[in-house]
Amino acid sequence: MAMERNGVERLLAGDAEAFEDFYEAFFARIYRFAERRTAARAEAERLCGAIFEDVLASLSAAPRGDAGEAGAEREAFARWVLGRAMAVASRRAPVRATAATATPDASRAGAFAD
Repeated sequence: MAMERNGVERLLAGDAEAFEDFYEAFFARIYRFAERRTAARAEAERLCGAIFEDVLASLSAAPRGDAGEAGAEREAFARWVLGRAMAVASRRAPVRATAATATPDASRAGAFAD
Protein backbone atom coordinates (compact mmCIF):
# COMPACT_ATOMS: atom_id res chain seq x y z
CA MET A 1 0.00 0.00 0.00
CA ALA A 2 1.32 3.45 -0.90
CA MET A 3 -0.07 5.19 2.20
CA GLU A 4 2.98 6.03 4.26
CA ARG A 5 3.33 7.55 7.70
CA ASN A 6 1.54 10.90 7.99
CA GLY A 7 -0.66 10.00 5.03
CA VAL A 8 -3.82 10.75 7.01
CA GLU A 9 -2.53 14.16 8.04
CA ARG A 10 -1.57 14.92 4.43
CA LEU A 11 -5.04 13.86 3.24
CA LEU A 12 -6.65 16.08 5.87
CA ALA A 13 -4.50 18.98 4.65
CA GLY A 14 -5.79 18.49 1.10
CA ASP A 15 -2.52 17.16 -0.35
CA ALA A 16 -3.32 16.03 -3.91
CA GLU A 17 -0.41 13.56 -4.01
CA ALA A 18 -1.61 11.95 -0.78
CA PHE A 19 -5.07 11.56 -2.32
CA GLU A 20 -3.55 9.91 -5.42
CA ASP A 21 -1.61 7.50 -3.18
CA PHE A 22 -4.75 6.71 -1.18
CA TYR A 23 -6.88 6.23 -4.30
CA GLU A 24 -4.31 3.97 -5.97
CA ALA A 25 -3.89 1.94 -2.80
CA PHE A 26 -7.59 1.37 -2.16
CA PHE A 27 -9.66 1.78 -5.33
CA ALA A 28 -9.42 -1.82 -6.59
CA ARG A 29 -10.24 -3.30 -3.18
CA ILE A 30 -13.12 -0.93 -2.52
CA TYR A 31 -14.57 -1.47 -5.99
CA ARG A 32 -14.37 -5.29 -5.65
CA PHE A 33 -16.00 -4.98 -2.24
CA ALA A 34 -18.81 -2.88 -3.78
CA GLU A 35 -19.24 -5.27 -6.72
CA ARG A 36 -19.77 -8.22 -4.39
CA ARG A 37 -22.55 -6.36 -2.61
CA THR A 38 -24.52 -5.05 -5.56
CA ALA A 39 -26.39 -6.49 -8.51
CA ALA A 40 -25.31 -4.07 -11.24
CA ARG A 41 -22.18 -2.21 -12.26
CA ALA A 42 -23.82 1.20 -11.86
CA GLU A 43 -24.80 0.31 -8.29
CA ALA A 44 -21.25 -0.83 -7.56
CA GLU A 45 -19.87 2.43 -8.92
CA ARG A 46 -22.29 4.48 -6.79
CA LEU A 47 -21.47 2.44 -3.70
CA CYS A 48 -17.74 2.77 -4.37
CA GLY A 49 -18.11 6.55 -4.65
CA ALA A 50 -20.15 6.69 -1.46
CA ILE A 51 -17.47 4.70 0.37
CA PHE A 52 -14.71 7.05 -0.78
CA GLU A 53 -16.81 10.07 0.22
CA ASP A 54 -17.45 8.57 3.66
CA VAL A 55 -13.80 7.66 4.23
CA LEU A 56 -12.60 11.12 3.21
CA ALA A 57 -15.26 12.83 5.36
CA SER A 58 -14.32 10.65 8.35
CA LEU A 59 -10.53 10.97 8.14
CA SER A 60 -10.27 12.84 11.43
CA ALA A 61 -11.30 9.58 13.14
CA ALA A 62 -8.76 7.45 11.24
CA PRO A 63 -6.13 5.61 13.29
CA ARG A 64 -2.62 7.00 13.50
CA GLY A 65 0.40 5.03 14.66
CA ASP A 66 3.52 5.99 16.53
CA ALA A 67 6.84 6.63 14.82
CA GLY A 68 8.55 3.37 13.95
CA GLU A 69 5.29 1.48 13.51
CA ALA A 70 4.58 2.26 9.84
CA GLY A 71 3.53 -1.32 9.03
CA ALA A 72 1.15 -1.49 11.96
CA GLU A 73 -0.19 1.97 11.08
CA ARG A 74 -0.88 0.92 7.48
CA GLU A 75 -2.67 -2.24 8.64
CA ALA A 76 -4.77 -0.31 11.15
CA PHE A 77 -5.68 2.25 8.48
CA ALA A 78 -6.62 -0.49 5.99
CA ARG A 79 -8.84 -2.16 8.63
CA TRP A 80 -10.44 1.19 9.39
CA VAL A 81 -11.15 1.81 5.67
CA LEU A 82 -12.72 -1.65 5.40
CA GLY A 83 -14.86 -0.93 8.44
CA ARG A 84 -16.06 2.32 6.88
CA ALA A 85 -16.80 0.46 3.63
CA MET A 86 -18.85 -2.14 5.50
CA ALA A 87 -20.80 0.56 7.34
CA VAL A 88 -21.61 2.45 4.13
CA ALA A 89 -22.55 -0.75 2.31
CA SER A 90 -24.89 -1.83 5.10
CA ARG A 91 -26.71 1.51 4.90
CA ARG A 92 -26.84 1.90 1.11
CA ALA A 93 -26.84 -1.38 -0.80
CA PRO A 94 -28.46 -4.75 -0.23
CA VAL A 95 -26.14 -7.71 -0.26
CA ARG A 96 -26.31 -9.52 -3.59
CA ALA A 97 -27.92 -12.93 -3.21
CA THR A 98 -25.81 -15.78 -4.48
CA ALA A 99 -26.64 -19.44 -4.84
CA ALA A 100 -24.88 -20.05 -1.53
CA THR A 101 -26.92 -17.44 0.34
CA ALA A 102 -30.20 -17.57 -1.57
CA THR A 103 -31.00 -21.19 -0.74
CA PRO A 104 -30.23 -22.90 2.55
CA ASP A 105 -27.76 -25.72 2.52
CA ALA A 106 -29.77 -28.87 3.28
CA SER A 107 -26.83 -30.45 5.12
CA ARG A 108 -26.79 -27.53 7.58
CA ALA A 109 -30.55 -27.12 7.95
CA GLY A 110 -30.64 -29.58 10.83
CA ALA A 111 -28.51 -27.29 12.95
CA PHE A 112 -31.44 -24.88 13.22
CA ALA A 113 -34.17 -27.46 13.75
CA ASP A 114 -35.89 -27.78 17.11
